[in-house]
Amino acid sequence: MFDFFAMKYFLATLSIIFLFGAYLPYLFNVLKKQARPHVLSWLTWCILMALGFVLSWQSGGQAGSLVFGFEFFLCLLVTIYSFFGGEKNITRLDWFAFISAMLITVFYVFTKDPVISIFLAAVIDAIGFVPTFRKSYWQPQGESTIAFIFSF
Repeated sequence: MFDFFAMKYFLATLSIIFLFGAYLPYLFNVLKKQARPHVLSWLTWCILMALGFVLSWQSGGQAGSLVFGFEFFLCLLVTIYSFFGGEKNITRLDWFAFISAMLITVFYVFTKDPVISIFLAAVIDAIGFVPTFRKSYWQPQGESTIAFIFSF
């Protein structure tokens, strides 16, 4: 007989391994000062992952919630670094994107419809990318190509 419980944890573990594979090259580039994370993008993603973890866990997400939890931890590392060594040129567009993402986050937290929730999470994630995209357009050497590939 097939054990769905074991399969969930196997897939969660596999997802976490892929997360580390995606984040570790970026973290190394950040530490080597070859990438400069944008604090508002990473703060947006950190909040989104924290909420994803909490909301998923409260809804009985179990193994799937752990993936959000690990991604939150990795985002938190980059976010903390970005406060000290990240991009310091923050424009009005960056603030507009961050504030917009946070306003949409309020709706994300209180929605009960899973389809709307997924849609809002995707919108928040995309809006959170705006400051990083703007920075990368003007300073392409300040971001990691491999990180962009894994993000998509």
